[in-house]
Amino acid sequence: ALARARRMLEARESPSERIESLIQQLSERHRQPTKLLLKSQQRLFLIDAKEVVYATIADGLITLVTRDLEGTSNYRTLEDLQASLDPNFFWRVHRSYLVNISRIREVLPWFKSSYRLRMDDRKGTNIPVSRAQTPRLRKLLKL
Repeated sequence: ALARARRMLEARESPSERIESLIQQLSERHRQPTKLLLKSQQRLFLIDAKEVVYATIADGLITLVTRDLEGTSNYRTLEDLQASLDPNFFWRVHRSYLVNISRIREVLPWFKSSYRLRMDDRKGTNIPVSRAQTPRLRKLLKL
């Protein structure tokens, strides 16, 4: 019965239609959320992902920083957060930091051919780029 049902389903759609439906299913599954939850001062804020300047993890808590807000996230790991964000804009520059590429204000040379990123938040936070990610930074900025 299952084999007959599969054949009937396959017979209804042409191969190109099946491919299109699979692509649509994959894109829906990987669609990036537009809102993130940020807890700050005993309040819950919904922010657009593009507003995030950077995220960091310390003591098992993820802190999200925007231009105007700073608070904790409901994600448990940076990997989970990164998976829900657009990889074209968010980059894991260090094991403890995830940055929004469009919110980098300045690239600062640091010792031993590494770099620090000055971010576009109110504090102008400096974030280290790990040695493993330095080649990607050079490629990204053509350094």
